[in-house]
Formats: sequence, C-alpha cells, structure tokens
Amino acid sequence: STQSTWGIPSHPRMCEAHEGLAGPSGPLEKNCSRCGHPAVAGLRPSLSFCRPCFDADFKRRAKLSFSQHGQVKRDEIVLIAYSGGPASSALLHCISAINSARARMNVQIVALHVDMRVASLVYPEHSAEWDQHLAQVTQIVAKHGIELVVVPLSVAFLQCSLPPEDSTGSSARTAISASVDEWMAADAHLRRFLSADVVKGQPTAREDLISLLVSSALSRAASLLGHGRVFSAETSTRVAVQALAAVCKGVGYRIPDITSPLIPRTDDVLFVRPFCDFLIKEIALYNRFNGVDCATPAISASAHPPSNRSINSICENLVAMLQQGFPATTHTIARTGSKLCVSREVAFLRCALCSGALDEYDLKQISGASSTIGTSSSSTSTSSSSSSS
Repeated sequence: STQSTWGIPSHPRMCEAHEGLAGPSGPLEKNCSRCGHPAVAGLRPSLSFCRPCFDADFKRRAKLSFSQHGQVKRDEIVLIAYSGGPASSALLHCISAINSARARMNVQIVALHVDMRVASLVYPEHSAEWDQHLAQVTQIVAKHGIELVVVPLSVAFLQCSLPPEDSTGSSARTAISASVDEWMAADAHLRRFLSADVVKGQPTAREDLISLLVSSALSRAASLLGHGRVFSAETSTRVAVQALAAVCKGVGYRIPDITSPLIPRTDDVLFVRPFCDFLIKEIALYNRFNGVDCATPAISASAHPPSNRSINSICENLVAMLQQGFPATTHTIARTGSKLCVSREVAFLRCALCSGALDEYDLKQISGASSTIGTSSSSTSTSSSSSSS
C-alpha cells in the first residue's frame, strides 16, 4: 500500500507493511516482546508483536494520545479530516472502535472530506480519477456508519459570516450557509490560484499549493461549521519528511510548528494530530490486521518520474532509505525538531495565508512597515496641528 495525502500518493517504499509481516511459510522467527508467543509483526529488530498484542498496544497508545492531545469529552462532536488514505482511514477506524468500546463517552464522529475534483486544473491528465476517489471515500465512510461532510476546495476562500454558537451542541452542523454569489467568488479566486504560471511545471510548488489549500479549506470549513478542533492523521513519518523538506526549502524556522501535535490554524480552529508518534509502517500493519479499507489515490505513484520529482518526494525517498537501515531515523528527526521552539516575542505573529511562523526577514519587513505607518501618522498629525494654529 502507498501512503497518500488527499488523493496524491507519496513514495511507495514508505509504507511497506509486508516487511514487518510473517511470511507465507509461517510467523517471524521471533517471539512477541510482550507475551512470548510467535510474532507476526516486526516493528524494529528489538520489538515484535503477535497480532493481539500489536492491536492492544496500538489502541493503548492511541487512547493515550487522545487523552493527552485530543482531550475528547463526553457527548462531544469529533471532526476528523478524512482524505481516504491509510493514515486517515486508520484514524477513523481507531476512533470508532474506541468509541464503541467506551459507550459512556457517546462521542459523535463526523468525517470532513475536501472535494479535490477542481485539482484537475493542476493535474489535467487525472481528471476522471478524482470522481472515482470521491466515490470510494463516500463508500468507506458509509461502511462505518459515520456522517460524511464533503466541502469543495474553494471553501478556503469563502467569505461569509460565522454561524451562531449552539449552546446545546447536541448535533453536528453539516452545511455551510453561504449565498451563490459568495460561492462563485470563492471558486473564481481558487481557479486564479490554480492557474498561476508558477504552479505549472514545478512539482514542489504544485504540491505545496495543494497542501496549503487543503489545510486552509479544512480550517475554514471547521470554523463555518462551528467546530474548534480538527483531528488530522499525520504520522511521525510524515512529520519527519515535512521537517527535512522545510529545511531544504529554506523555511526550517517552521519546524516547531511541523513537529507539534497541536497546530493552531486560526484563532478559533486547532489541528490535533494523535498519530504524530506512529510510524506509517504501524498504520499499514493496523489496516491490514483489521481489514481497514482505503481509497485508491487519484494519481498513481508512477505519475511522478524521477526527473520530475518534488523536494517533498525526494526527502521522503531519503527518509525511507534511512529507515530501512536505521529504524530510529524517523523518530529521531521528529523528536529533534520538537525540541525547537519559537521565541515568545514573535509566537503570536503568523502568516495570514498558511498560519506559519515568520522568519527574521518577514519580521523586519513588518517592523519597517509599522515604522513607516507610524512616521506618516505623526507627520500628518503635526501638519494638522500646524494648520489649525
């Protein structure tokens, strides 16, 4: 199986579940690290599990992550960003299983999916696959009996008033109240973004733009639907790749945001990442053991030849190769990045487009603009006082 993000696949070697599974002839030549029975899943040379112990350990860590970062309360509405990929499918299945086992929680789960069919402007050769991807997502969520909310990518540019607060919070709001003119304006703005010349022929710019638009769409949709948190399924593997790619792109100052389990997208929406300590290999094993269905990526992995790869795919290839020889590579990168922090003086200053941290150049530009505005204001007030005299 291939790790994918919103229908766009990543490096195929990043998620090889069979490397840690028992072979056709029988179990691995190791015993379970917990119960001593024959192991069927080898995560690391010193850590192997039988199937019951792997499932129990996975759900135990997931519950711990939910309690530490998610803090899900009783009768709460949990909004999950569902792309149809292995990680988001595992998150949807895991939260459903935990909620079923703990009936007293009575959590209402809502899957939020971004309709990516407009991305055919960027990937015109795969326009038909986006329709199939959306149909598969709808079928998978229906199997879980979970409510699905599909919002267009243009919601990222939708300008309309926020809904009134619901004092009861008994049911999830599943529709965004906006006029036809507001939707048309948002769609026109999105198409201008996707038709920009800088996106065409540059894989890195294209992938970063799609990722930015999806995050903005999820944040804006959650805000318009009246939710303050979105559960996202980024794994430790994805975090490590994003951290290395950020350094290669010259935006390494954003590593504290990339490695954090809690990401404030806007003033009223927080992204929660309960799988940030899980390897994508663990996700693949969980899906295989539990029969979790995943949607087929709209773009095949072979669509990106080596001569036209982005910085993101190259960094993912590097992490995958290092992980094979050094199993602690992914966690080392992610945990090293989590030790960094943003200065308190500039922590509240964020990019208006992506909500990311600002570098020294950006801060100097803001400081210079503020000084210019201040000087202009004082000059205007001095001229006014002189005229009045």
